[in-house]
Amino acid sequence: FVFVSTFRAVTVGGDIIGYNDFYILLRRNQAQWFEYGLCFETLNLILTSTGLDIRILFFIISVFVSICFVLFVNKFSTNKLMSLLLYVMFGIFAQGLSALRQIIAIGFILIALIFIADKKMWRGIIFILCATLFHISAILCIIVIPMRYIKINHWWILGSITAVCILSICLPYILKFAGSIFPSFNYYERYYVTNTSLFQKTNLFNILYSVGVIGIFAVLYLARFKWFKEELGQDKYF
Repeated sequence: FVFVSTFRAVTVGGDIIGYNDFYILLRRNQAQWFEYGLCFETLNLILTSTGLDIRILFFIISVFVSICFVLFVNKFSTNKLMSLLLYVMFGIFAQGLSALRQIIAIGFILIALIFIADKKMWRGIIFILCATLFHISAILCIIVIPMRYIKINHWWILGSITAVCILSICLPYILKFAGSIFPSFNYYERYYVTNTSLFQKTNLFNILYSVGVIGIFAVLYLARFKWFKEELGQDKYF
């Protein structure tokens, strides 16, 4: 993962093209600040001031994210190979090749979840806040704090899965409505409801894909139960 991440092309996605342009402008002292997050821009400034290539940035990010992922899997996963498969299959690794700020924020969130699981709430909050310095959307993960005290039962899990399925279907319309009220949402609205050179219009396939991802999680959840394994007649896959 580190090797592929370090030597990726700088054209693998729209985000990384912008980051590469920002890196080049920083070298020329022509960059516009406060566009990509304070910590991310500071990290870029440190590397450009020492004359290092942008691939050093890729290397640092990939090592950091890999360490966070390994720590998280070691803490929570009972099937590490399955966790690795899901990490690749769900496109998290592939998206991280372009969405640098998002993948860094995810790394911080993974560490925050470890602290929260160990009831070290303040450390968890600090890491969530660190994540927001790379991508502001990470602030939404603060909801994990009160959820830590919720007694989760089977109905709670099934209700959450149902809610996410409904949200995945309605999200394009929610974003379109939000974009009509808050101009800052217009960028995210394009991911779902606008045809451009980079984004595809929402269609049935995209909706089915979202529901399918939730379905995979539902199956993995059911796989925890003995009756489900007995119904399949074998449990070696779980």
